[in-house]
Amino acid sequence: MRFTTAKHGALLPADPEAKAFVEKLDVGAAVELSTAAPQSSFRRFVYAMLRRLEPFAPRDPLGRPANVRAYLTILTGWVTLIRRNGTPTIVPISLSDMTAAQFEAFWHEARLAILDQVLPPRGENRDADSLRAELEHSDAPARYD
Repeated sequence: MRFTTAKHGALLPADPEAKAFVEKLDVGAAVELSTAAPQSSFRRFVYAMLRRLEPFAPRDPLGRPANVRAYLTILTGWVTLIRRNGTPTIVPISLSDMTAAQFEAFWHEARLAILDQVLPPRGENRDADSLRAELEHSDAPARYD
């Protein structure tokens, strides 16, 4: 839902979902809201790169592509080790739970792993070569903000 601001700090519905929500409220009703910080252009860039990487991700035993984010967090060591029924289990750290500094460190490591271990060798796939060329020049987050 999206809202716009009006005089005296009032919020006005800015889309059909918000309008439907507001129409159900009684006049003077208190509403609890939470806000989401805008995502940096660097994070958007990384998520776009991860989506483009999906065709090159390893496959599970059933032939389905692996979860690229989880695969890369495991491959780069961004994991937590827990015991589940006495068995050590690796749990990938969620990218959305990382601070900006952690996310930048993760991407530095993931980018190198993608180039060295995930993408096929140069010349085997034109899409992979295009992605490789972009990744080879994408390490500095300041370039995107």
